[in-house]
Amino acid sequence: LALQNTSDFVAISNEEGILWFANKACQSTLGISREHFSGRPMRDTFSGLTEQQMQEIERGTRQGGWSGTVPYRTPGGRTVIIALVTSTIFGLDGRIFGFLMIGRDVTELRNAEERDHENQMYAAFGRMASMVSHEIKTPLTSIKMNFDMLRSDYEGDVRSAPSFAIIGQELAHLQGLVQRSLDIANFGRMTREPVELRALIDEIIATLASQLHSRNIACAITVPFCTLNVDREKIRAAILNLLRNAVDAVGSEGEIAV
Repeated sequence: LALQNTSDFVAISNEEGILWFANKACQSTLGISREHFSGRPMRDTFSGLTEQQMQEIERGTRQGGWSGTVPYRTPGGRTVIIALVTSTIFGLDGRIFGFLMIGRDVTELRNAEERDHENQMYAAFGRMASMVSHEIKTPLTSIKMNFDMLRSDYEGDVRSAPSFAIIGQELAHLQGLVQRSLDIANFGRMTREPVELRALIDEIIATLASQLHSRNIACAITVPFCTLNVDREKIRAAILNLLRNAVDAVGSEGEIAV
């Protein structure tokens, strides 16, 4: 009764590998009915394992025992990660009596570990991006200030105007790269709040009004009035970036549908 009700799945076969016991957890974890287990070879029953996996498990079990994690494909097509332990059962005379298999579905645990590892990688990248961006931002700000002063001194100089325009564009590009790096560094920090989506989009389009007007681009807004629980600054940055890309794609004299 204890084996039948344990949360880990338990399967026992005779010395020829024919199953004679499988508890409820074995059936629910592997997605196989009780009838499928009774009197069948363990190899046929666990058909969700590859031939190589099965040979490795059988070889290890006959040598005393095997343990490890294996992906198992259920009859329904779902892949689960099984933590498996097998052992040889010996009779009083020292001969092999049968084989014991104990397993547990660790799919969620493995997924959680992978998500944690991924989050750590993003955090490390974020720290690096933040450090590099801050190191660049300070001198870049100083360069921009001195450039603005120098440009004002040469205001009206026709010959130097094209050069100043190019330098200004490149400085703006560098400042944008630095800001995007800082945005990436802070991406994982979410501050959720209720945001009225239509009002936010109206606000963003208002910031682009002069650009839209100069290019003769119309904006058709069909977004419904709704409230979302999101990070306002991040969703604003994402929508603004999309609209800027749309403006660049249209070029001039067109329409953007939102």
